[in-house]
Amino acid sequence: MLNNLTGLQSVKDKLHAYKDLVNFTKLRAENHLTPINIPLHAMFLGSPGTGKTTVAKAMGQMLHSMGILSKGHVVAKERSTLIGKYYGSEEGKTLKALEEAQGGILFIDEAYQLFSEHDPRDPGRQVIETLMTKLADESNRDWMLILAGYPDEMMKLYNINPGLASRIPNSNIYTFDDFSETELIEIAENYLTKNQYSLSDEAREALLNRLKADYSSRDKSFGNARHVINIIQLEILPRIATRISTTPH
Repeated sequence: MLNNLTGLQSVKDKLHAYKDLVNFTKLRAENHLTPINIPLHAMFLGSPGTGKTTVAKAMGQMLHSMGILSKGHVVAKERSTLIGKYYGSEEGKTLKALEEAQGGILFIDEAYQLFSEHDPRDPGRQVIETLMTKLADESNRDWMLILAGYPDEMMKLYNINPGLASRIPNSNIYTFDDFSETELIEIAENYLTKNQYSLSDEAREALLNRLKADYSSRDKSFGNARHVINIIQLEILPRIATRISTTPH
């Protein structure tokens, strides 16, 4: 699955190295040698649409196939789904999310939103404290936590929470770079091919020019692959539908 993804070479290389390490420690255990205690939890740093959720799913499948996780599924959460309507309900919601993720991965997107530096009563702190308690429990290694979000904000969260650094080493911090213009057009072509559409040379050039313009003017919130899919679904396909419906058959 990973090899079929566009770009993300540094992430792929790091995951392959991680897979080799897991295999190595399993081989040691099988030969009655002291196994390596491999850190499981991770952080994914990157802009929206850079494949973080997709890679998390691939990682879950990989770790399940290697016998590290019993299920390998991914439970995706964010601040709004971990913080309740009433103050004090955060621990219960977080524990429920952890229960759902048992055997697989708890993926928290935009995780930096859980921490408000200037508000000691921010309910997100309770979520983090609950997570830290579970991370400290070495008796339960049949689950994985992935915290994801923008690089700067995530590293700030990481650096002001010593508990995170002790549970998520630098080796388990993955950086998802923005896709290049060439990679964006490849994502578009793969999506269209998968859904039984094809691009004429003229259409491909027009789409490439659009993506180059959007890429050159991108800001921090640029949606990468998500941006490409939105162009196709919200602009291109409706125009095709209109043209087809107004053409005599």
